[in-house]
Amino acid sequence: MQATELVSAGRCFEMDILLDLWMSAVYNDSQVQGSEIGPVVYFRNGTGSPLAAYSEMAVRWGISKATTGRVLKKLADMDYISLMSFPGRTGSVIYLHSYLSTMFQISDVLVDKEEVAMVLKINLTMPDEMDETDLQADSAVTEHEVCVSEELSSVSKSNMEAVITKKEDGFPVGGLPQV
Repeated sequence: MQATELVSAGRCFEMDILLDLWMSAVYNDSQVQGSEIGPVVYFRNGTGSPLAAYSEMAVRWGISKATTGRVLKKLADMDYISLMSFPGRTGSVIYLHSYLSTMFQISDVLVDKEEVAMVLKINLTMPDEMDETDLQADSAVTEHEVCVSEELSSVSKSNMEAVITKKEDGFPVGGLPQV
């Protein structure tokens, strides 16, 4: 199905790249870091690390680094891969979506960037100090971000919005401000 979509879009080189990623996938191999988390792309360079630079992939596929980045972003946007870029010259890691269900008829796994960083021993740092206005802007929740299931029993949308408003105003979720 993925190949059909890309061929019908007239983008055979994208399909070639996707097929190369699938052919280079490794799952649960003790020799490849991060493969226990999910199906990771490993270009078998002998290091055991799935980290790859755009420049290496560009040479492999015979395209520019910019085109490599655009193709990988497009494949990620189409939900074929999880592309995790790390700071500096660390490189990127690619995990495949639908690999386990296609190859082994088992449920696919969700791969988390923080978990990958921990397994690969990559330091992800957060800014130490945040401006008060940045903190308030980050925590503000708009009406459209509140989702309440209509099928499952849950808190009503109006009550959920009241709780969020109280929390944003500094009130504890229980109700009254602490003294």
